[in-house]
Amino acid sequence: MQKTDLDALTRGGFEVGWTGIFLFDDIFDGIEYCEELLLGEMPNQAQAKPAPEFAKSWPELSPIIGELELVSFANGEAVIEQGHAPDALFLLDQGRVRVVMQTTSGKAMRLRTLNAGTIVGEIGFYVGLNRSASVIAEGPVTAYKLTATLMAKLEATRPELMQLFYRLMMRLTAQRLNETNRLVQALLH
Repeated sequence: MQKTDLDALTRGGFEVGWTGIFLFDDIFDGIEYCEELLLGEMPNQAQAKPAPEFAKSWPELSPIIGELELVSFANGEAVIEQGHAPDALFLLDQGRVRVVMQTTSGKAMRLRTLNAGTIVGEIGFYVGLNRSASVIAEGPVTAYKLTATLMAKLEATRPELMQLFYRLMMRLTAQRLNETNRLVQALLH
């Protein structure tokens, strides 16, 4: 917030020390604060569970889970690095990640936080473009890794399963596009 903005608020009767009112440097810091409050109300996704979290979120894909490599990431470790070639997509099984984009000015901008039960890295993987953002583990994370080589093998040996996987990927992509469209509309109005 610019000093002139704060001065205008003060002239309008706003007192900086009011309880429950927070000022942030930019909208992204404010959104992150709100997101952290909401995620804090959810159960800790990083704790061990008897069934894989991904399989609970996408039960139709249970047969594919056994075919994938289970990989682990420590707190702060990159699952995906911005600018790198796309070698795989990841089905998040346990833990939480943050998606961060390095801007041209060098500032790291947090885009969102994701919990277990979703997929990351699909855009670069399918389009063949270098990664547009980094995905960083927030605490211990486990994920199932699907490489292009394994995908080709599964397409040849389990086409019905991969057809289901692609349908679910289309649904996920459509949901994310819808979220982005709603955000753009909110920013324009």
